[in-house]
Amino acid sequence: MRRQLLVAIFLLPGCTVAPQPEDCRVHPTSELWAACLSQSCAACQCLSTPGEIDAARRTSSDVASLTATLEGGRECQADLAVSLLPTLSGGDLEDVMRALGMMASHFPESFLRVVDRGRLDQPRIRRIVRMLPLSVVDNDAARLNLVEERASALSGVEDPSLIQVRDTTVRDLNEYEQELRRRIDAKEE
Repeated sequence: MRRQLLVAIFLLPGCTVAPQPEDCRVHPTSELWAACLSQSCAACQCLSTPGEIDAARRTSSDVASLTATLEGGRECQADLAVSLLPTLSGGDLEDVMRALGMMASHFPESFLRVVDRGRLDQPRIRRIVRMLPLSVVDNDAARLNLVEERASALSGVEDPSLIQVRDTTVRDLNEYEQELRRRIDAKEE
């Protein structure tokens, strides 16, 4: 029986059917974590359930592995990352938020779907989309360029169900863009 459930959970294509809680409990968290990182939506959904969130956050190394998967724009892993946000702090929190921000640039529609499903409040979304790569922290011009690109990418999302979150997020980025422009102008004076 265990082998059949393992196949059902780990080979389930897509995220269309959520696994039942009893299906999730037959697997150790370490197995679910490994399966999630190797593209199993069902395993990520198991880890995203309320009873599993604390167990899912294992080590900074695990969080770093999850963060790396977000570069591919996979919504299942992003859903897990969003569900873990309340349990993270310090560098882990910043790394996950930074990776989600990069997802907004490269996979804007997927990002907006994840944010919408994750029921994030606007201050959290604002912090996520303002998180930029560490390589531009001290370069306002490069930051401005990335913010403009991110706002443009998000503006291109036309899914009617995402328009509200898109518009609010783009408005926040436009405000950030203006802050950066003022900072650049002040340095030039």
